Amino acid sequence: MERHVEVSPAVRYLIFFPVTAISALVFALLTVFSGYTESLFAWPMRSPLTAATLGAGFGAAAVLLGLALRERYWVNARIAALAPPLLLGLTLIASVTQLSAFPLKGGPLVAFAASWLWMLAHVGLPFFAVIALAVQFAKRGSAPERESPLPRWARSAVDLLAVSMVLAGVLFFVSPTTFAGWWPWEVAPLDLRALSAWAITFGVAVAFAVWEDDLRRVRIGLAAFVVFGALALLAMLRYAGEVRWAHPSAWLYLAVVLGLLGSGAIGLALSGKPFLRFGDRTVLAETLV
Repeated sequence: MERHVEVSPAVRYLIFFPVTAISALVFALLTVFSGYTESLFAWPMRSPLTAATLGAGFGAAAVLLGLALRERYWVNARIAALAPPLLLGLTLIASVTQLSAFPLKGGPLVAFAASWLWMLAHVGLPFFAVIALAVQFAKRGSAPERESPLPRWARSAVDLLAVSMVLAGVLFFVSPTTFAGWWPWEVAPLDLRALSAWAITFGVAVAFAVWEDDLRRVRIGLAAFVVFGALALLAMLRYAGEVRWAHPSAWLYLAVVLGLLGSGAIGLALSGKPFLRFGDRTVLAETLV
């Protein structure tokens, strides 16, 4: 009997561990100090809502990768391993094309150090991620059978969410100056490219979840969707005065956030009682029936 492919130590120690730690740190920084990016972060953001929204993305990433550390089998963790290289690559492109926005030559000490750490992380981590994935893909074995296929009625809505996020993300990423006025709040070109990188990554992750067609295999991704949706919604409420509520884009953005939150929550609920069992352990599952 062929053995199931397990997560390799290379993926655990070159992707999951470092990216979880970095994501948690950046989440805390951008959430608590959203209004102080000019002195405490890698670049000054035009609006604190941008910082809080990016913080929501890093918070979701920390949850995704932290849960992936508990997974034994590759098929249940690969959504967490494939997302970081895409996000890091897109963010590196955004950073390199907007170098003038970074205080790389001086400025507040913390911001100066953060800008260099940001660049080094986005150059180094993709390199190690590629090595880790090469090691992982070299492993041979089978995958566990699908346990919970996605309901047919949900596929069309989730497909639409994925396509809309990727297309909008690409549009904003390619021409941030042209389309900055379409965003729900005031953004600089680098801000918009960073936000677009997250939109593309989440859109691809949603599409990957549809392709996997199994709620168990993407359970950790569903949890990340819920976390991001909840945190992004809270950020929007926290900085409601920053939002251009009269612009249609504000309501489209809110629909996407609620779409991620809802699809993640519904997916977890449809997977039944075991959705609380991450990895090989059951957490409070028996108390909730």
